[in-house]
Amino acid sequence: MSQFHDIFCTSDAPLIPAEIAERAGETWYGDGEPAFIPDAGDDPAWRRLEMRLPGIRRPIVFLRNVGPDETRIYVDQALEEAPGFLPPEVTRRLRATRQIIGIELWPETLDDDAWELLDLVQSFIATTLDGLLVTGDGVYDQRLHDQS
Repeated sequence: MSQFHDIFCTSDAPLIPAEIAERAGETWYGDGEPAFIPDAGDDPAWRRLEMRLPGIRRPIVFLRNVGPDETRIYVDQALEEAPGFLPPEVTRRLRATRQIIGIELWPETLDDDAWELLDLVQSFIATTLDGLLVTGDGVYDQRLHDQS
C-alpha cells in the first residue's frame, strides 16, 4: 500500500526536476542509476516526476502542488491529522506554506539504499525550500528531526 510524505515549503522558489535527479544520483548507493519519467529537466512548472530505482519494483513519485487553494486544503488536512500536539512555531510554518512537494512511495518495496536516498532527497528539498516534512509518524525539520 502506498504512503505519502509531504514537504510543506514556505519558499515559493522553483525546484526543477533536474535538481531532484542530481541529488538522487549523488545519494544512490545501489547498483545502476536512478531513471526519471519524464526525463528530469528544467521545467519550473512541473507537477509530477517518477523516479525508478534499479532493483526496486515500484517508483517513488514526486508531486508538486503550488496553487493557493489546493495548498490550503493540504495544510488544513495536515493540521487536523497531525500526530500529537504541534508547537505553535510548527503550526505557523505549516500555515505559511507556499508549495508542497508530495512523495508517494511503497514502503514494503524499498531496501536500505532506497530509504537512505529518500531521507537525503527529502532533507535536500526541505532545506532548499524551507520546508517541514509531514508523514503519518510526525513532523520533521530539514535535518529530519521530529518537531511534533
